Amino acid sequence: MGYIIKKIISPLDTYRQIQTNGGLLIFVKGLVKRPYYWFLQRLFHFDKWHTMPIEHRPYALELCRYVNELIEKEGLVNVVEIGCGLGEILARIKVRQRTGFDVDENVVLAAKSLHKKIEFHKGTFGDVRGCDTDVLIAVNFTHNTAPDELQRQFADLLLNNKVKLIVVDSVEYTYLHNFATIFGDKCEKVWQSREFEHKRTVQVYRNRL
Repeated sequence: MGYIIKKIISPLDTYRQIQTNGGLLIFVKGLVKRPYYWFLQRLFHFDKWHTMPIEHRPYALELCRYVNELIEKEGLVNVVEIGCGLGEILARIKVRQRTGFDVDENVVLAAKSLHKKIEFHKGTFGDVRGCDTDVLIAVNFTHNTAPDELQRQFADLLLNNKVKLIVVDSVEYTYLHNFATIFGDKCEKVWQSREFEHKRTVQVYRNRL
């Protein structure tokens, strides 16, 4: 019973945060998707945190809104996401060429079943090589990586790929990253979202190289 009550209360708490991202309609849509995602989790055996629908993640909705504005304004044509999970962010990005990478093979299989028009692969930073990428998204997982290691991973990625824009998030979990320090003079911050739960902000950096 306690588990059921928690599952009901959690999205109700979230509702206050998502009013500016669609209000009641988008909130209810997320509630409808939850049972199906729980079913997928049991079918494919991926981590349970992937079952949180994008409609109940205000920072992700804000990310998609801003990236779509950039796409329209600058005529961008492709997006790559590292740590894509079930592919919900990519599904909302309005470009034809969308590629997702995740280290969890099971969640990649589930994402492929959900989004037939998006390309998914098992992998992470080192698996993105030789790509000309307009927008690289890496959110909701980098807080588990130490700053020195994350800096090395981004430096290697920028060395081996042509990337115009990088979307990241800083959140107060294991590591609260300062991306201005991680990117140094390689990138310039062009946008930052409002602050969400756990001091999370979404940031967009433009590659100067």
